[in-house]
Amino acid sequence: VFATRLDRFDLAADAYAHHIELQPDEPTAYIGAAAALLKLRKLDEARDHAQLAADVAPSANRRARAAAHEMLAKIALARHDPDEAREAARLAHEADPTVPLPQFIEARLLYDEARYEDALSLFEQAIRELKKPGALQVSELHFYAADTLARLERSDEAEAEFFEELKYFPQNTRARAGLAMLYQAGDRFDEAE
Repeated sequence: VFATRLDRFDLAADAYAHHIELQPDEPTAYIGAAAALLKLRKLDEARDHAQLAADVAPSANRRARAAAHEMLAKIALARHDPDEAREAARLAHEADPTVPLPQFIEARLLYDEARYEDALSLFEQAIRELKKPGALQVSELHFYAADTLARLERSDEAEAEFFEELKYFPQNTRARAGLAMLYQAGDRFDEAE
């Protein structure tokens, strides 16, 4: 965790590999390794670890199964494989219906095509789903909603979404950078600093 916060994903991947050796039936270690490997752009290895997480997660542990499939969906996005991303999102939602991953993945695909108005509608739908009791936050959902709003020149709403991302995922440096750029563009230099 500390290595990840320092953006030392190589060290994080090594630490998770050691954790996996000690506890090979622990899905969170595989998910952590997959996340570190995704940041390192080692996509095949990341996918293998995320799939192992899905395989070892007990069927009763719906959150771990959903997290594993969420990671598989994000890896598929990085691999530019929309069909695989959609299937992983469907499996995540099937494992835990409170996870609005299908909407998030569809929104991300639209965002990647620069179809921001269409993407925003789905980001907002996913965010509404997160307000239901027991719903798990989806990392980068608020970030992409914020970035989309910024691209649509809706700065106040973008700022609020960046703050939402940082509330749930304070280690998200992309959200911090996006917020700083938003402040810079609005001549709010002290806040950008």
